[in-house]
Amino acid sequence: MSSPVPASSPQGPRKRGATLPADASRAGATIQDLLETAERLFEEKGVDHVSLRQIVLASKQKNLAALHYHFGSRAHLVTELLRIRREHVNARRHRHLDALASRPGPVTLRDVVSASLHALADTIAEEPWGRRYVSVLAQTTFSPQLRADGVTLTAISGVLRVHDLVGRALPDLDPDTLQRRLAWFTQTIVYSLAQWCRTHADLDPPAYAAYVEDLVDFCVGGLQAEPRTPGIAVPGVVSHATS
Repeated sequence: MSSPVPASSPQGPRKRGATLPADASRAGATIQDLLETAERLFEEKGVDHVSLRQIVLASKQKNLAALHYHFGSRAHLVTELLRIRREHVNARRHRHLDALASRPGPVTLRDVVSASLHALADTIAEEPWGRRYVSVLAQTTFSPQLRADGVTLTAISGVLRVHDLVGRALPDLDPDTLQRRLAWFTQTIVYSLAQWCRTHADLDPPAYAAYVEDLVDFCVGGLQAEPRTPGIAVPGVVSHATS
């Protein structure tokens, strides 16, 4: 494979959304190094306070042209990083939901909420990059301009599957109320888990497990709470979050 070229090259930057190479090629190793370095710095310093130059200097590449070639901009780098991590969480969420679907008996609202929340919570506990990912996710949820995708990454199959199951479990909620609560549900998961990671250098498995179950209970209570009196206007809530 040819060496990286500057973004101004006629070849242009690397195609957005391309999968991270799994081989040991020079390009694959470069991309892996840049993404992992960026993720670490984003957690330590904040996405908005890390420049492309800082990422390159902290990586093994020492070549700003390589980062521009593969990603083009910090926003595109953030988008690619989130996409790769979300693929893992999305697959885990589907496994949890498939297990629910295959067991006998009815699936409760708590079952669905627990499956969805544990997809992210277990990733944080089990993957070396999990804590860094939820930190970056929370930052870009609050400030979506830090990434290049707008709201398109909310269209993730596992999340949409959860939303459908929650809607079926709460058939009496009007569509607008349901959508607001789904947005709050997602935001609550992301921010609460990110806050735990920020305030606990040691995950402390028993305490973390109890925290996650309390968070499940809280989300279930909010989703199924008695709706407000009909006719009272509630400002719309638009969520850019998806875990």
